[in-house]
Amino acid sequence: ATCHGRGLRDLRSNMELSSLLGGFNTVILGASERRYDGRRKTAVERVAMPLFDSIVEVAARDSWIVHRNPAQAVDDILAGRRPRAEHRWRDTDGGLWVEMVVA
Repeated sequence: ATCHGRGLRDLRSNMELSSLLGGFNTVILGASERRYDGRRKTAVERVAMPLFDSIVEVAARDSWIVHRNPAQAVDDILAGRRPRAEHRWRDTDGGLWVEMVVA
């Protein structure tokens, strides 16, 4: 399946497509919760598991960002962290390269 956006973060803000990432719900944080930082009283959480086992962002014709664990990637984004991913690309000789990146 395909969906269009500039990246994984765009899907989160798209109400029609966010269900592919598990859907989101805003919750009120209690003072005793670990996520409560003394300022923000609400947080956004993922409601269910993402629909897919992996997510591929097409960065360019010969370059892709692969999220092998979509649930962790989404949770990282919701927590304000940058998710770990694989950057894969094909060089001019046709070789395929892979490196770990923070997306």
